[in-house]
Order: sequence, then structure tokens, then C-alpha cells
Amino acid sequence: MTAVTEPSLDVALAATYKKSISEHYKDLALKLQVALNTQDLSLVDGLIHDDFFDVTGPPGMFPDGPEGVRQHILWLNRRFKDAKWEVQQAVAEGTTVVLRVRFTGVETEEGQPAPVGTRFTYAQAHFFEGRDGLLVQHIGVRSEQDISQ
Repeated sequence: MTAVTEPSLDVALAATYKKSISEHYKDLALKLQVALNTQDLSLVDGLIHDDFFDVTGPPGMFPDGPEGVRQHILWLNRRFKDAKWEVQQAVAEGTTVVLRVRFTGVETEEGQPAPVGTRFTYAQAHFFEGRDGLLVQHIGVRSEQDISQ
């Protein structure tokens, strides 16, 4: 019979380190959702890397980095009355975080695919990448099949 041995100290430390890094980046992504919901722009400080880039953001509409995130938060909350992002699931591995989110809001801008006053409810997935202890990239995906009026 082969004896079961304890994992080496290095393996245990590596597992702890990986978990703490994953949890750190997940916490940052969740705090960013709080900033979206509350419009508390001070929460962006300490979350967003100076090199932050939103891959799926409106091209050229916002600068990169924390200031672009602040502007994007304000714009989204102007564009959609009663905008809310409800995190339904958060998964992190290493420096990557994925949030499954339910978005609700009411369209306020003319010239959009849906008329002003249309209530939106749809699923979103947000992929974040971390670097140097901060969020450095975002990719968002949404399902507009759930839009209701």
C-alpha cells in the first residue's frame, strides 16, 4: 500500500497565492459594479490601471485609464434611467475575472435601436483582466434577446 503524503510547502503556498490573486481581482471587478450602480466615482481610484482599455466600449468615445471609466459610468447612467447591474455570478482564476450580470434600465436617448422609454432587461457577461494589482482590460458581451418594452 502506498502512503499518502502531504503536498509540499511550495504547492500549498502556490495554491494560496493563486487564490488570493484571484480573489483580489474578483473584489476589484465587484467594486467596479458598485461604482456603476451608485455613480460613486471615487470608487474607481485603486481599481483601474492607467493602461486600462475597454475592448468593447464605444470606439473613441472615452479615454483609456481611470478617467475613461469615470466618464463611461456617468454616460451609462445618463443614457439609461434607473440603470442597475445585478451580479449573478463571479468567477476568477489567476488574473482573469468573469461576471454574469443582469442589467435593467430605461432608454433615454433618441436615435437608438429602441425607442425612448423602452425598459431593458438583459443578460451581460463582463471579462476583466488584471495586471499590477489593478484592472487593465474589459470585454463586455450582452444578450439583447431579453429586451422588453
